Amino acid sequence: MVALAVTVAFIVLVHDVRRLSAQNAANRVSLNRTFGSLVTGIMIDENRWGTSVSTLLATAPTMNRANFAAGLALAEFKGQDIAQRADLLQKPELVHDVQSTFVQVTADRVRAVTGLLERIGTSLALPTGGYEPVSVSSAHQILTTADARWERARRSLLFEPGHVRLPRSVFAITSASVASEFSAILSSSTLAVHRDAVISAVSVSPA
Repeated sequence: MVALAVTVAFIVLVHDVRRLSAQNAANRVSLNRTFGSLVTGIMIDENRWGTSVSTLLATAPTMNRANFAAGLALAEFKGQDIAQRADLLQKPELVHDVQSTFVQVTADRVRAVTGLLERIGTSLALPTGGYEPVSVSSAHQILTTADARWERARRSLLFEPGHVRLPRSVFAITSASVASEFSAILSSSTLAVHRDAVISAVSVSPA
């Protein structure tokens, strides 16, 4: 009788473990797929942002100061918005810490681009967002490293529950000839600071 009770208890326990395991697997499928969907949406915006910044830098030498300053401000604002959205995915934790990698890659990209835009703006004596300036070479290195890091991480969930393939993302500005564009922007006559000298005539009456 005791042996029968133990057997029944063991069967119930095995059943409960299997049920919880199935529930856990289902939860992981849902979690991984939800994360993949959210990352895809942010990455689409991130890639578009990179393309728009690249276009801004390429066309800047033909723009006037007011329009270029507005373009810089909009680009910096969009970058900060993307970084904040990505940061919301820091939790819950997923396998291989892929969520932290995504957040860091996005943060690095935003830091590099806003820093580069900051350097350009201050070089032209334009209003800026007050971010830490980043040199052209540093920005290129940060973006290249971020691309490589994401390329390794995006397959992290492919063999996990849900089999999620995270999107490819190569930041548009990475491959752009940023150095030559930076030089062209600084030498642009339409973006240069013009200081007009005003000479006032002073009339002196004889004593």
